[in-house]
Amino acid sequence: MQAGGNDFIIIEDAAGRLSDAAPELARRLCHRRFGIGADGLLLLGRSAPDGRFRLRFVNANGLVGEMCGNGVRCLAAFMRRTGLADAQITLDTDAGEVKAVFHDPSNITVDLPEPVRRRRAIEIEHDGNVWRFDELDVGPPHVVCLLDDPDQLDRIDVVALGRRVRGHGLFAPRGCNVNFVVRTGPDCLAMRTYERGVEDETLCCGTGA
Repeated sequence: MQAGGNDFIIIEDAAGRLSDAAPELARRLCHRRFGIGADGLLLLGRSAPDGRFRLRFVNANGLVGEMCGNGVRCLAAFMRRTGLADAQITLDTDAGEVKAVFHDPSNITVDLPEPVRRRRAIEIEHDGNVWRFDELDVGPPHVVCLLDDPDQLDRIDVVALGRRVRGHGLFAPRGCNVNFVVRTGPDCLAMRTYERGVEDETLCCGTGA
């Protein structure tokens, strides 16, 4: 399934049999040449002892993630189509509880955890330029670089700069997702994201947004 171009493989695992194998399973299934191809793997399980639904998110490279905003939307859609959810659903994740609400079959919203700002104006040098990032946590760790010029967003080498920032020692050991954002109107932002665990630019990032 996909949401905003973020694509995922969904597997029901109520008994938790795939828990230990999930990282290797994600690497094999999410490979875009030798597998099905996806940004990540979503395992739908149950939490003990209350039996509530639980999302376990594993990135394409096998990195177990805290949570995924677009992944929650896809999993919620899957659950509604299979009769496991009605008007809304609350999922347990490694980032806490996340609620998805169904407004109509094509419109699913997610209440994400409140962003926690960690550090501001972190300066990182790359290719002779200094870039400034704010660090925030929405379950998954993120940094955001606000740009002044919409053309700059088009020109930026998101993969090269994103990889440099994602692996920087300032964000060890978790690393971070790297977002580049510019205002394009009074109520509109444009964003490009380098995603940790995919290790590439993705078409969309829910928690990054």
